Amino acid sequence: MNASERDEWRVHRLAVYQGRKYRFWKDPADASLVGLYPEPGCPAPDDLPRGSNPAGAPMYLVGSDRLDAAYESRWFFEWHGGRFEATGGQGTGFVSGNLVSPLSMDFIRKNGLTVYEQYVAGGRFALDEVTDLHEERTDLLAQWKERHGE
Repeated sequence: MNASERDEWRVHRLAVYQGRKYRFWKDPADASLVGLYPEPGCPAPDDLPRGSNPAGAPMYLVGSDRLDAAYESRWFFEWHGGRFEATGGQGTGFVSGNLVSPLSMDFIRKNGLTVYEQYVAGGRFALDEVTDLHEERTDLLAQWKERHGE
């Protein structure tokens, strides 16, 4: 299993450029530019200048107005009557997640969840015990266009 499979159910910001999906980074100083990151084994955009992020990873800059789509992807699931946001685990037979509701100590204790911080509890769950595993997307491109009057 590679890192991409382990990370499949984590929160991701994804952009679609010329029909290809990339993870992306948006420059806070210039919201009109987006840095696209090709996944290992996926072709890089051949019509964009190559740069790099501060960590040295290859990045390709493109104007937000040239994207086909941009969205944030989050995964959720149900387990023993609780709703969780997934934090990773595809390909392992398990999914990790943090409890979204009910946020009660009774539920946390009864189900043996780990408390990570004051308001964060979760665990690792066998996929055959999980129900309603689904993706929810937020359309970031529509938000950007609305803020910039397009």
